[in-house]
Amino acid sequence: MTQAAEIGSASSGDDQGRRLVLADRREVVLRALRPEDDRLYPEFDSYVTDEDRRLRFLVALREIPQSQIFRLTHFDRRHARAYAAIAPQTGQLLGVGRVHQLSSDEGEYAVLVRSDLKGLGLGNALMDMVLEGARELGLRSVLGLILRENVNMIALCRELGFTFSMTSEANLVEARLRLD
Repeated sequence: MTQAAEIGSASSGDDQGRRLVLADRREVVLRALRPEDDRLYPEFDSYVTDEDRRLRFLVALREIPQSQIFRLTHFDRRHARAYAAIAPQTGQLLGVGRVHQLSSDEGEYAVLVRSDLKGLGLGNALMDMVLEGARELGLRSVLGLILRENVNMIALCRELGFTFSMTSEANLVEARLRLD
């Protein structure tokens, strides 16, 4: 997996975020997702292929519905963390990552990167932020349901030390990481 190079940082709770350089030398800022970022989603979504959208949401979607965008950007910060990857020159949304608390010690994560930016280290950087956010929430483990054909997410999870188990649905695998 290609890694991005961090060139400056702040705590993940800091709204200024972290600056990093992707493998293609593009500079990106990772910061907390804000409610007003909902306006950035339609353009972001236009850069996400139907296939990548299906891999993220586990169902075929031609676009992310506005009601879903609202839920993704307006959430209870006592029980969730979400991060945006922003192009500092244009303000464009390039990727998102999130974790929300399922129980007192477990959360579920998700990451989505623009399809034209895959393989540059942005998904890895977002996942690192998500895992930090899970620790901030006091979670002891995170899990994600992944379609078996989502080889990129499975490879990233394997690289980070996740364990995998079968689910009752033949096309899904559960990835889990202990944080303690």
